[in-house]
Amino acid sequence: MNECDVVRRNEPLLGERQQIVQDSLGAKYTYSFWRPVTAIRDGGNPALIAEPAWTPLAVTPNHPEYPAAHGCVTGTVSSLIKNYFGTRKVHMQGLTNN
Repeated sequence: MNECDVVRRNEPLLGERQQIVQDSLGAKYTYSFWRPVTAIRDGGNPALIAEPAWTPLAVTPNHPEYPAAHGCVTGTVSSLIKNYFGTRKVHMQGLTNN
């Protein structure tokens, strides 16, 4: 079986996985919870004093904080794979062009 056959055979699974990713990222913009760096820099409410020059130790992504897409996608795709194959024991192998 070549790579094209594998993809064709698993199209429904790949389509559902893509929908999961899109839904997870879409939820970030539905809830639009700010990150702590935004709250610290902008103040955001009367109880906070803005510190515009503050910088975090690590780079902060430019998308909303909640929900965590990695957790949403990983957990949901794990369940999708388990239900699709009927077992939790699935061997995964990545394909590269190298």
